[in-house]
Amino acid sequence: MWVLAQSGSNVTGTAELAPVDPRDGSCASCHKLRKGTFSGIFDGATLLTVRMSFPAGGDVPTPICVTDLSGTAALAGNQLTGTYSGTDTCEGFYANGQLTLTRQP
Repeated sequence: MWVLAQSGSNVTGTAELAPVDPRDGSCASCHKLRKGTFSGIFDGATLLTVRMSFPAGGDVPTPICVTDLSGTAALAGNQLTGTYSGTDTCEGFYANGQLTLTRQP
């Protein structure tokens, strides 16, 4: 679950990544299970510059890995959609990541 809050043009909160199929048992899947932070700044009313940081440690299968991602997202109605890229100390470079978040009532 992601929990985000907005104050003015700033957005902050917690973020969790999960594998597409956690049952496949591969290292690539277990490395996708990460907990971290989300921050962003709105440029105007609808474009958000995004940063997601998943530090080492915690109760995840790969606690030695550090993941840092950044990108942009657009707000339309109650849905935030964007792309990101970044690095992971265990997996290397991420490119063309997709992000879609929908505000829950």
